[in-house]
Amino acid sequence: MKVYEGSVLTVDANDTVVRYLVEDNGFIAYVGNSLPQEYADAPIEALGNRALIPAFVDTHEHLASFATFNAGLNVMDARSNAQIMQMVREFAQRSGSKLLVAFGASPHSVAEGRLLTREELDEACKDRPFFMVKYDGHACVVNTPLLELIDKDVKGLRGYHPDTGEMNQ
Repeated sequence: MKVYEGSVLTVDANDTVVRYLVEDNGFIAYVGNSLPQEYADAPIEALGNRALIPAFVDTHEHLASFATFNAGLNVMDARSNAQIMQMVREFAQRSGSKLLVAFGASPHSVAEGRLLTREELDEACKDRPFFMVKYDGHACVVNTPLLELIDKDVKGLRGYHPDTGEMNQ
């Protein structure tokens, strides 16, 4: 058993910072601002200028992708391709980025039961490269400006569908 005293970030819903964390055989036994009497005899490690934070231990975390998608347009809540197209139009109008990204498209959550096509993306955003990543991150649909940039590099690959703009595999 060990007591850590200092800045302990709980990363709870309120991002609470507490003074104590008690670890017992690899498990967190207690977190709070006062040390209960039952832990008073445990060795204390003073954190000083350091902070104790949760580890990033998810074995399938894609932090770079998450950051990229988080900076783009989230279309997960859209219920139709028409709604996605409108979201893309509005996003393109307010974004100054040279390349635009959307994330969360799913044929299972829109009324049409299919992903947008390249032509539909062109209609919504024709002046800059744009790609919309599927909810699972394993496929995307690109518009014509992006297709023109990458065509020579991907045209021989499996999963390349320039007619629809879908890229998978």
